[in-house]
This record gives sequence, structure tokens and C-alpha cells, in this order.
Amino acid sequence: MDDGEHIAEHVGQALRTLRERRGLSLDQVAQLTGVSKPMLGQVERGITNPSVLTLWKIARGFGVPFSAFLDDPAAPDLVRHEDQPLITDNEGRYRVRTAWAHRPGDPFEWHVMDLEAASTHVAEPHADGVEEWILVIAGRLTVRTGEAEHRLGEGDLLHFRADTAHTYANPSTHRTRAHILITYHHG
Repeated sequence: MDDGEHIAEHVGQALRTLRERRGLSLDQVAQLTGVSKPMLGQVERGITNPSVLTLWKIARGFGVPFSAFLDDPAAPDLVRHEDQPLITDNEGRYRVRTAWAHRPGDPFEWHVMDLEAASTHVAEPHADGVEEWILVIAGRLTVRTGEAEHRLGEGDLLHFRADTAHTYANPSTHRTRAHILITYHHG
């Protein structure tokens, strides 16, 4: 089984468990998340590996972290590169690897994002109180949050409230890599 199949099965199982624990039908989850019932059914059965956008919509609808669908609570504190789930979007031009998945009690999750040259990725708003910290490791990145546009270079760090739509754009001719720390405030 390849990584894509493993991720699809894991995401599907996590979605089914979350839906059943809350006593919701697929129709109710579709209304809650804005994701179609057929797509939710495919995700639940592990038939399809959902896009980053779809996964964010589901996470936001349930009010859970993105990595809740990728997390293994029994995972060790050492997370090897080959064991970090990789999700792609925009035909592989946007890739996000979950370096540290959100676990119960953790206030954060940590991702490594690669965005190919001249590519853009639109991110769904996260839940209220969620914040992002983006550190550009290589390349350039333009981040749009609401009305603001932030142009970042290597070593630049941006912090913003992520409960509104935001866009990552790579204006350069080379791949951009950034670390994204997403924090959750439990209250």
C-alpha cells in the first residue's frame, strides 16, 4: 500500500469516528462542512484522498484541528520524515507535510509547506482563535490575510489570525519552503 492509500484510509477512519461520536448523518456533516455528501462518503470509505481545501472545510465544520485527521495518538515523540503525512493540492504544486500533528493537550501543530514557482494556494478560514506563524525557509512568499498583503523573504516570520480566508503565493521562479505553526487556544 502506498502513502496516499494509507493517508486516505486514516483520514476516512478519523472522519467516520468523529461523525459517529457526534451522532451525525452524512447529510448533516455535509451541511456542517460545506462538503458534498458524495465526497464525504468517498473520504469516509478511504476511496479518495481529500484535497487540503476539503480537509480544512471538514476540520473547520467539526471545530477540530486539521491534523486531527492525520494524527496517531499512540505515535512516538520522535517523528521520522518518512512517517510525516504528506498532502498535496493544486496538482502537486502545493504540498504540506505534517511534521507534528495536533495531539490532545497540545496547543499547536507544525507543518512544512512547499509551494512551486508562480503558484498560489487559497486556504479556508480556520476556527475562531486559531493563529498561524509562517517562517520562510527558502524562497519568497506573499501572504494575503483579509485586506493585508505581506511579502516575505528567507528568514522572515509572519504571525496572523487564521480565522479568515488567506492566500499563499509564490511570486518567484523557484520553489518556496516555509514552516507553518498553527496554534489553538483552548478556553
